[in-house]
Amino acid sequence: MIRVNPKVPLDLWLAVGICYYKLGNITKARFAIEHVVENEAQNAFAVTCLAVIEQQLNPSSEEQRVKALTLLHKSFDLDDTNPLTMKYLANHYFFQGDLSVAQQLCERALHYLNL
Repeated sequence: MIRVNPKVPLDLWLAVGICYYKLGNITKARFAIEHVVENEAQNAFAVTCLAVIEQQLNPSSEEQRVKALTLLHKSFDLDDTNPLTMKYLANHYFFQGDLSVAQQLCERALHYLNL
């Protein structure tokens, strides 16, 4: 569908990116999600997805980790009610040893999930 009409809604690009990610095709997932972020920079969910993809590209790379963390913080700034963003940020702070921040993020995420 995207090949036939590349101007389809960005939600479709996002869905395709998520599908590619689930299928393990990180390169195509990244391409689709980057397209969404480039055209809709305020899409917090797409920014979070891009952060997850960046982490998957090279999990042991400090540069990739910093890039992913920067994207997660951007996503949180765009939408501080997104439990998915909070989950990934909580993971980061947990493994950095900042347990109080991790706990606050988890509790906040649960709050928004239970609304």
